[in-house]
Amino acid sequence: MTISREDSARIYSTLDKSGVFSGGSQNDFHDAGENQLAILTHFGLTASSMVLDIGCGCLRGGRWLIPYLNSDCYFGVEPNVEMLEIGKKIVIDSKILQDKKPKFNTNSDFEFDVFGTTFDYFIARSIWTHSSKKQIEKMLDQFVRHSSPSARFLTST
Repeated sequence: MTISREDSARIYSTLDKSGVFSGGSQNDFHDAGENQLAILTHFGLTASSMVLDIGCGCLRGGRWLIPYLNSDCYFGVEPNVEMLEIGKKIVIDSKILQDKKPKFNTNSDFEFDVFGTTFDYFIARSIWTHSSKKQIEKMLDQFVRHSSPSARFLTST
């Protein structure tokens, strides 16, 4: 699936008018999502990989990952319910959501067992920069408990 800069610009503008934080500038909105997918594929992501997007926000990265992954392979945790709901309405086409069946949870405690599965990839983009040491430790503990044998945890700081 190709995602154009024009589509990204249109979505960014709609989010901006709605007052939703999209993670930066219009170019950042497009580039960050595209780069997230590129980095994950560099580290071995396949369409059948199970991915947990920690702090998935308005689905800036999810709009790239969800179409790429097989159905039932994308999971997102986002405590900001309003941001997530707007993302599901504006950022990703409803047909993609229906076909790919991503799963979401809005817990703010980094509890990954809510999904009842293990994951191959955990991504926490721009999360640790505003997380406490205790929250980071909790994420890492949850990674150990809910990861497949060859799982990877990717984060940015």
